[in-house]
Amino acid sequence: MPEVIRPMRQKTDTAARWASINPVLGNGEIGIDTTNRIRKTGDGVKTWTQLPSEWLQVDTCRLVRNAVLTVPNASDTLVSWDATVRDISSTGQAQGSSTGITIRKAGVYRVTAYWPWATNGSGNRNIKVLLNGTSASNCILLDGRIPSGYESANNVTDELALAAGDVIRLAVVQSSGGNLDGSTAGSLSPNVKGSLTATFVRD
Repeated sequence: MPEVIRPMRQKTDTAARWASINPVLGNGEIGIDTTNRIRKTGDGVKTWTQLPSEWLQVDTCRLVRNAVLTVPNASDTLVSWDATVRDISSTGQAQGSSTGITIRKAGVYRVTAYWPWATNGSGNRNIKVLLNGTSASNCILLDGRIPSGYESANNVTDELALAAGDVIRLAVVQSSGGNLDGSTAGSLSPNVKGSLTATFVRD
């Protein structure tokens, strides 16, 4: 007789209810905490609070600047963000703000910064990812470009070990000889925006 595959039902409830009832999940039985977005798999022995947790979603945050930012010549300028595209935190605390990203869970994160510039062929363009500060001495990632006279952009990404409470910011600088608009690439690519992203990779 062929084996019958039956649909598996998972138990779901709030964090408060799981903690209050504190059941023993059967061996292989799955329970989901809808408050903290975690999953636990039973072993038939341990209670809910004794079981290890698995995050259903990784911590991630992406900030975007939709408005043009006019950057003065030869002066590091901190980016102020005006939109949070995505903000998922295992602690439930917001990570994104107008100044940058605050890490809520310690671990290794993939950090990416992207910054487009208006058309200008003079000077250089740099972006600096800053950790726990606002000066060049706090720089942990750097990208420098020599523009070609077309719309250009800086982009940098790396995996970094970060602690809970660390704050990531972005500073931009250019040496065109005058003010230069950034965060939008200009009339040819109006939907290209500056962004700062941090995504949890591993403990």
